[in-house]
Amino acid sequence: MPVLLLSLSYALCAAGKLEVEEEPIEVKVTQITERPDVAVKEALEIVKKPASDAQLHQAARVCALLGIDVTLAIAAAKSGPADSLDARLLSLGDVYLGLGDWANAERALKATRPSPRVHERLGHALRAQNRFADASKAFVAAVESGDGRELDAIVARIAPVMGEWVLDYEAANLGAMRSAAKPVLTAMLPHQAGEGSETTKAWLARLEQPHDKSSRSTLTAARFKDALAVQLPALRACFARALVQEPNLKGRIELKLAVADGGKITSVTTATNTTNVKPLQACFEQRAKALNLATETPVEVTQVFVLNPL
Repeated sequence: MPVLLLSLSYALCAAGKLEVEEEPIEVKVTQITERPDVAVKEALEIVKKPASDAQLHQAARVCALLGIDVTLAIAAAKSGPADSLDARLLSLGDVYLGLGDWANAERALKATRPSPRVHERLGHALRAQNRFADASKAFVAAVESGDGRELDAIVARIAPVMGEWVLDYEAANLGAMRSAAKPVLTAMLPHQAGEGSETTKAWLARLEQPHDKSSRSTLTAARFKDALAVQLPALRACFARALVQEPNLKGRIELKLAVADGGKITSVTTATNTTNVKPLQACFEQRAKALNLATETPVEVTQVFVLNPL
């Protein structure tokens, strides 16, 4: 299993220039040695009736890395034993989610029997697609259907997302973020105590504050880092899929993003691509367009990716 480094650096160009260097991120990638058609056939057979959870996870990763539509994997899972179907479907959803294939993760999760875990994962998949109203409903369902320690863990994982949504509302007067965050925070509050409860109350109060129109906000380094973190699984998967075809691939991709009022990304162009792999470049551009950025002033962002297999 090869291990890769994905290093990130970026510059925000507005009134001035801010450069930030990120620590390299270790990425483990399944090595596929068989012909793609053979690998997929074997993987789908394993999804149907896996010998172990580890084997199932590996098979799901093969399907995801080779870009197989998850409906084929779902069909294979449904043709296997009924008593473990939900576990197999959830594993598929987890793998596609972990690789940033948000749409296929959503399909797998919606094929699974609803549960607090499924609702929460679905919320994260929808959030990464910038479908905040739908993500809000999924997060509320996760909170309202959970109990005990599982509910405590769900609330703890959802809370940082709500903090980002509140900041986005404040940064760019995004009414959609306020509408999405409020029902989730309201659902969380009865299940919290102490510091967590006070934080949620404070966030709800901030959502009720009128937007300060005296000064227009611009994109900050911290907000850009948070937005990038949401799409990192998808960016890593772009590189991982390219390595299936070219195991020693390495290089540098530099993207330029034009961000308009409200955080809408109006264009993404590639300034540098030393890998010379066009599908990889297209994948990075597509993922960059999905970034959720909050700003009231236009800004240009230069994003550099350094891709190195170890």
